[in-house]
Amino acid sequence: MDAQNLFNPKKSNPAANNQKSGGLFGNVKKPSFFGSNLTAVSGQVNNVSRRLRILEERYLNLRKKSQLTEQNLISTNKRIMSQVREVFDDITSIKGDLKKLNEQLIVMNSELSGCANRNDLMTIEKYIDFWDPLNFVSESEAKKIIQETLVKMKQ
Repeated sequence: MDAQNLFNPKKSNPAANNQKSGGLFGNVKKPSFFGSNLTAVSGQVNNVSRRLRILEERYLNLRKKSQLTEQNLISTNKRIMSQVREVFDDITSIKGDLKKLNEQLIVMNSELSGCANRNDLMTIEKYIDFWDPLNFVSESEAKKIIQETLVKMKQ
């Protein structure tokens, strides 16, 4: 047999053509446990594949929830920061207003310190009561009283 005939037994070997074609080793029957084992392995692969798809879906859902939570956190943070800025601006404005009020109070205090105090007013009130200005006589009334008195003395 030459090399070409070794690899192609049907063409070169007429005795081999009389045999059933089953390849080099003839008709070899596969063991029955191989078929059942293949079915079991195939079932396990399908089961693992199904479980993997479920886990991938769960992972995808968790990732979406995580992204949503991050977006909510970012938007809440932005909103809070803007509110903090507004409060800071309000506090700055209130500080300015308080400074102006303090300056006005200082001016009012300095003006009031130049005014008479309560004790001075009470002293003035005592003098006014003592002098009783309602009983004062005008110049014309005083001249009239003096003339009348002079006339009475002459008589």
